[in-house]
Amino acid sequence: MERPFIETPDGQFVSAQHLISLDIQQTGREDQLRHEVQATSVTRDKHLLTCFQGSRSREDAEQYLSHLLEQMGA
Repeated sequence: MERPFIETPDGQFVSAQHLISLDIQQTGREDQLRHEVQATSVTRDKHLLTCFQGSRSREDAEQYLSHLLEQMGA
């Protein structure tokens, strides 16, 4: 089942049809590493979809992104 909208942490809804890219951004230092899953829309706006922290943050972000793509039917 395709999800037409993705809810962001601040409660906004982003149309999946208007997204041109999804990516993972790493921020912070090694002791406070954080990975953000971001989307870019056709208007070139960036949207934070979710954020993971901790030693498995990269793996968690990749798993979330994979699940999201599956739900979008990509």
